Amino acid sequence: MKKASVFLLAGLMLLVPIAVCGAATGGAAKDTITFAQGSDLTSLDPHIGKQLRAFAVTCNMFEQLLKFDKNMNLAPSLAESWTKISSTEIKFKLRKDVKWHNGDRLTAEDVKFSFERMQKTPIVANNISFLDSATVVDPYTVILKTKYPYAPVLAALTTPVCAIVPKKVVEADPAKFALNPVGTGPYKFVEWKPDNYCKLEAFSDYYGEKAKTKYLVMKVVPESTQRSIMLETGEIDVAYDIPPNDVKRIEKGKNVALLKGESMKAISINLNTKSKGPTGNKLVRQAIAYAIDKEAIVEGVLNNLGQAGDLPVPPAAFGYNDKIHGPSYDVKKAKALLKEAGFEKGFDCSIWVEEDQTFIEICTVLQSQLLDIGINVKIEVMKQATMQNRIQSNQDFDMAVSYYNNLVGDADYNLFSNFDPSSMSNYSRYNNPEVNALILKSREQMDDSARKAVLDKIYPILMVDCPMITLYYETMRVGVNKKVEGLTLSEIGAHKYQNVVVYK
Repeated sequence: MKKASVFLLAGLMLLVPIAVCGAATGGAAKDTITFAQGSDLTSLDPHIGKQLRAFAVTCNMFEQLLKFDKNMNLAPSLAESWTKISSTEIKFKLRKDVKWHNGDRLTAEDVKFSFERMQKTPIVANNISFLDSATVVDPYTVILKTKYPYAPVLAALTTPVCAIVPKKVVEADPAKFALNPVGTGPYKFVEWKPDNYCKLEAFSDYYGEKAKTKYLVMKVVPESTQRSIMLETGEIDVAYDIPPNDVKRIEKGKNVALLKGESMKAISINLNTKSKGPTGNKLVRQAIAYAIDKEAIVEGVLNNLGQAGDLPVPPAAFGYNDKIHGPSYDVKKAKALLKEAGFEKGFDCSIWVEEDQTFIEICTVLQSQLLDIGINVKIEVMKQATMQNRIQSNQDFDMAVSYYNNLVGDADYNLFSNFDPSSMSNYSRYNNPEVNALILKSREQMDDSARKAVLDKIYPILMVDCPMITLYYETMRVGVNKKVEGLTLSEIGAHKYQNVVVYK
């Protein structure tokens, strides 16, 4: 595990270069970079669109107080410096040369407004639950105060959801801002055609190094194999989430290449602990966990492009412990637990899944595996936004396959977001007072060893309660045209195009 100061964070790997495409030979460059992803944006407002498919675009328009450089050191972004003035207070000095895309100047009032807005916005409030207040000292100085000493505070401030937004613009018309966003980043908004594309343009007044390519276009291509074909034909320059079945072909392609690397995504089954049906029973949830052969999924569906997992925390994050394991594949044990729960003959249920080819194939395997213990599963495919809305609006359901992307590189991000009852990301509707208390206790430990000791008490409880079954940790797969130069991948999927060029 990489070591950083305890105040910053140990083990952070968010923007470590996974792979860089630089095989181009130079020459004339195109004026547009086009990348394709499987789902459309949820929102252009960074405090609403916190999902990967949204900040894949917004991370090129908005910025945070801090960022990580290529060597994983915290570096200035909108803040030129920062000082810890107490165990719960940090003073940030802002750059004085930052302009919003509308020409206005960034000030400390924008920073204060942004964090207070996050606190009031349910979908991202859990991401800054540690924050107490933001205080303006002068036009270019702000103090952030946490509720308690919080070890990963600086790392947390680098995440896409902690984007700083313009107070004047948002207050004037929040709805308009969501459709015509104004940021400080190297790219500015041009237009968004829902379910089709989103276009950005290089911002000429950007305070830092200007974007090397004039336009950046995101295309929505739901069918993963179609993205591969579009990459091969040159219709797009970059394709996200290359399907496992296409990997070898892309790797051997004459004009294309594959970038692979460890991501921060854990793919899981959320089991509704408050369900009126069988999954509301802890023994049933345990039985389901024992009935799943994760290695078969990794091998058969993913072609071994992933790692079977147990913890809700990805291996790259601080707090992961490879010595703690959950239920292993054991059909006999699963049947015994079902009998103990009063479901010896099994039962019918459903599993929700978004429109993702790989996830749907995984559900087909799960359907077969659970049938072996008498559980007849109906697969219900829907748009990701639809599934999210149904779960967050408290509709009853049995199980849902989803992923959680750790944006901070710390176990706390997964644990609080997925298991604290106040979090909208708690799809399992889980509430265990002992776990809640341990999560809070872990947050207050400034010593790495002490934090790990507390975290290690949480995982066994989760294994028994089974609100979530982690299936695997994703291997990132991004296809690129070989004429793309300068693309460095981010483990959280926040790929930035400021330094990317595509040659003709």
